[in-house]
Amino acid sequence: MKLIILFYIFTFQVSAQNFIFIPDINLRNELDKEGYIKNDSLDIRKTQGRLQLELNDKGIENLEGLQYFNQVTGL
Repeated sequence: MKLIILFYIFTFQVSAQNFIFIPDINLRNELDKEGYIKNDSLDIRKTQGRLQLELNDKGIENLEGLQYFNQVTGL
C-alpha cells in the first residue's frame, strides 16, 4: 500500500514540474497562440525542438519562461 501511495506522489510531482507559470501576460498570450500554454502555464514538454520564436513588438517586458526553449537560436 505504501508503495502505491509513493508512486502517486511521485507521479504528481513529475507532472507538476512540466508546467511553469509565465508572469508576463503578453508573452503568455503569444505562447498560447502557438499552443504552448495549458491552464495559464507553459507546457515544458512542448518546448523541445523549437528553433525560432517571433516575439518582436509584442509588448513583452519579462522573458521569464523562455529559458525552457533551450533549442531556440533566434528571437
